[in-house]
Amino acid sequence: MDDLDNKPESIEELNKEIKRLTELLHSYEKILDSSKFFKSEFRALLEKAGIIVYELDYETNTYSYMSENVETLLGLPSKKLSRPELLDRILEFSFATVSNYENIDEYENAFLTKKIKFFNIDFLFEKEDHTKKWMNDISIPILDKTGKVIKSMGMLIDITLQKELYNDYVMRENLYRNVIELADSIPYQLNYSEEKYDFIGNAITRILNLPSENLNRKALIDLILRVERLSDAPYKTQNDYEMAFKTGITQKYRADIQFKLENGEEKWLNDTSIPIIDKNNKEVIGSLGILQDITWRKKIEEAIFEEKEKALVTLESIGDGVITTDIDGNINYINPIAENISGIANKAGHGKQIDDILKIQYANDVNYLKGILNKVMEEKRIIHMTDMFLIRNRQGHEHEIKISVSPIKNRTKKVIGVILILHDVTESQRMSRILTYQTSHDWTTGLLNHAKFEEKLNEYLEITKNENKNHVLCIIAIDQFKVISETTGKISAEELLKMITNALKSKLRDSDIIARLSEDQFGIILSYCPLHRGEAIINDIISHISHLSFNWEDKQYKVYINAGLSEIHPFIQNTMEIMHNTNIACSVAKKNGVNKLKVFDANDLELESYSKEISILPIVIHAIDNNRFCLFHQMIRPLYSTGEEFTYSEVLIRMYDDQNQIISPAAFIPIAERFNLMPTIDRWVIGKLVSNFSQLSQNGKHHFSVNVSSFSLEDPTFLNFVTDIFSKHKVIPENITFEITETAAIVKFSKVIHFINEIKKIGCTFSLDDFGSGWSSFNYLKALPINYLKIDGSFVKGIVDNNLDLILVKTINNMGHEFGLKTVAEYIENDAILTIAKKLGIDFAQGYAIEKPKLLIE
Repeated sequence: MDDLDNKPESIEELNKEIKRLTELLHSYEKILDSSKFFKSEFRALLEKAGIIVYELDYETNTYSYMSENVETLLGLPSKKLSRPELLDRILEFSFATVSNYENIDEYENAFLTKKIKFFNIDFLFEKEDHTKKWMNDISIPILDKTGKVIKSMGMLIDITLQKELYNDYVMRENLYRNVIELADSIPYQLNYSEEKYDFIGNAITRILNLPSENLNRKALIDLILRVERLSDAPYKTQNDYEMAFKTGITQKYRADIQFKLENGEEKWLNDTSIPIIDKNNKEVIGSLGILQDITWRKKIEEAIFEEKEKALVTLESIGDGVITTDIDGNINYINPIAENISGIANKAGHGKQIDDILKIQYANDVNYLKGILNKVMEEKRIIHMTDMFLIRNRQGHEHEIKISVSPIKNRTKKVIGVILILHDVTESQRMSRILTYQTSHDWTTGLLNHAKFEEKLNEYLEITKNENKNHVLCIIAIDQFKVISETTGKISAEELLKMITNALKSKLRDSDIIARLSEDQFGIILSYCPLHRGEAIINDIISHISHLSFNWEDKQYKVYINAGLSEIHPFIQNTMEIMHNTNIACSVAKKNGVNKLKVFDANDLELESYSKEISILPIVIHAIDNNRFCLFHQMIRPLYSTGEEFTYSEVLIRMYDDQNQIISPAAFIPIAERFNLMPTIDRWVIGKLVSNFSQLSQNGKHHFSVNVSSFSLEDPTFLNFVTDIFSKHKVIPENITFEITETAAIVKFSKVIHFINEIKKIGCTFSLDDFGSGWSSFNYLKALPINYLKIDGSFVKGIVDNNLDLILVKTINNMGHEFGLKTVAEYIENDAILTIAKKLGIDFAQGYAIEKPKLLIE
């Protein structure tokens, strides 16, 4: 027995040792004295092998003997151990052998009634430190004189390693199946006697819309349009070919099959299979094969065939220029488009060198084109030249072109020349410039858009400062525009905008600038205009529009506007300031009724009162312009062991005022949201975090949760910003979780889904914040691809004293787990709340009882 001094070095050796010991245990069964347990020598042998030996007394439900190594292996006492003490730590059971018993109680009863000879189960045991072990429990009965089972003796064997290897095997098997399906492949096993598929891959449903369970072969055959055999054997018909396969004459079946689905869609699949031979009768009883979706390949083949037939015609009529050369670069063909681009006719170009007629110089390299041609021929691959080239031909005409170069090969794959495709983008570039112009204008009205208007406004600010000449800025808002739009529809709203645009133009000078700033706002710059003159012009506009009416579908709507006016003078700091002043004036005018004009005056008490409501705005703008923010963080602590080594905390933003005092987000976030500053703030937070990520992440062991506002989700450039900055700073995306509020997820559902799906592709996770504040979100939760669910703190802080809050938090937590999400409880403010949260099974806790927010980055 000295060989037990050497510990098994592999799982195979361990399994062999366990098997040998189990067989040894069975051999002892007949020779053991029924009044005694294992002989001391044998017990010592098993314990030395790291196996727990026991004797269980069913009358007292205690272990009359338990080897001392139970303390080191399972953390349980070896003496006076009751069976419930062991069972209470067991998380799950599984039968170690094939069994017809549904649960452990039935199985144990069968053992006690001697229906089964051995007791043999696997169970998952959780130790005091929450580590887990899989144990195999194998025992034999001890009978009294009447034949009743009164005890059992057995052993507990650590099989954690075997379980892990088995789970790894299952994972790899599932991975293999998924890879097969992702490759548009359908493995199958066909039973000829029943004409059914014993097995067929799940991809059959996606590709041919057929069930993968109990599929009858006839259902597949009914969809077949035609079959193209891929065998060289001389079979006249498809039936002859199939019969040869079924009788074993042909050892492999290969065919391309065209299917027509019920919805009219056509699919091509390649069917390759081998026969399954009955070992006794030596007959073919079925086939094992794979169906591969080759629809794309067939389409390409058909396209190539058609192109071959049309090659000459195509080359003459193709929209791109085509030039072919031999191996030495001598031209042998120029199509009409290439003739136009190069300025040389087909016949005249024959025999000339390609760089004689296409004068291309790149980065001071006059032989650039010839170098590309040589590279194509050497590497035998297509090269798409990404740059555009300006070519001036012999007639002096200029063309902007893009060039692709491909090798021409003979039947032996030898390169015998090249083909140049000259894509003339002269017109598309002209259109691009037109589109660039259009991007600065509003599509509906033809006026400047908001961005271009601000550029113009900035220009006038510079003019004012340089020339000391004042101008006037006006913002006009259509009253109740949304109501009219929702009542009459989008088309009518566009007609209303056009009507007002024409009315504004009719009252403005040619030198004035007009733009559509938003859905219902127009901006006007009255150039070289004193304030009193500007006031008269705008009043005239208001009067003119007040006499207009908008007619739509036999209904008449009165049109009302309001206007704010500001003087553009040298003391204005920037466009944001004057836009802000004018917007305030317009807002006050709107508060006063309809068809009102308000001129901005810093000393106006009415404007001052309104400004106080948003007095924090300049501070926020100043903070944005001067980087006066800092980052705090607050720990999110796991309540149970997650097996993860990293720490987890939420990133929080704070702002400094002019006295360097920290301002909480509650004071500035609402005003930032009102004036659409949140995308800028969100970018600052993310930029600050990722630029310091390497030193903050502690070698990848710190996980950060970052809030994203609904306004950023509406910004079409925000997604690219995140992916670009992650790439630039080499952030570990798996260590970043984005938090999106429940309200944003519901109101901007489609944008949230798109943002989450795109960012998850690079590895980030997502948390739904403040969950429970809007109960309609239950309808959306199952559609959101998130990872964490943060329970709204307004419920969490009441779970100690308010039974309703307790029920709600418990419900949300259970539901989150059912959806496969990790749950986070906010507002854990004291130990009492923390204790209950842990009892509820919540995964993570955040609040002052865990940690107060601390400075992360100055």
